[in-house]
Amino acid sequence: MPPIATTNKTELAGWLGINRTTLYKWMSEPGFPVNEDGSVSPFEVGKWFVLRDSVQRESQGDLKEEKLRADLALVREKIRMTEIENDNLEGKLISREQVEKDIAAFCVRARSRLSSLADEIAAVVPGEVMATAKAKVQNRVRLVLKELADAEIAADNMPADEADA
Repeated sequence: MPPIATTNKTELAGWLGINRTTLYKWMSEPGFPVNEDGSVSPFEVGKWFVLRDSVQRESQGDLKEEKLRADLALVREKIRMTEIENDNLEGKLISREQVEKDIAAFCVRARSRLSSLADEIAAVVPGEVMATAKAKVQNRVRLVLKELADAEIAADNMPADEADA
């Protein structure tokens, strides 16, 4: 269909089924089809409107999808918090203070046992290599204890099976 150029805004608004105020608002939007002489084609305006409308609907769909994702994230967080609360009520959770206390006691025992390892090995090694064996074990134990002291223990750094245990 060949475009019908018109300069009469009232006629164009009537043809499009809108009022003149809406037409002037549309004319200020980017991409509104205006001929070089200032006239407009109802056909071109109709195509522009269909394209504009589909873009707006798509944009609104994207916003609705984003809102649904945000709502889903909130629901998941509420479920997670409810599970934590239920686990706490059922006595499945251990307080941070108790975990820290238990880890500290374990570290003291481990250090004591590792520190005595050199003497235990020296007692069973033949005399001619005893001093060398004891020194090597002591050095290795010091290295291991230093590595443990310098290590940052965090659930984020552990493999999934250890973090869940």
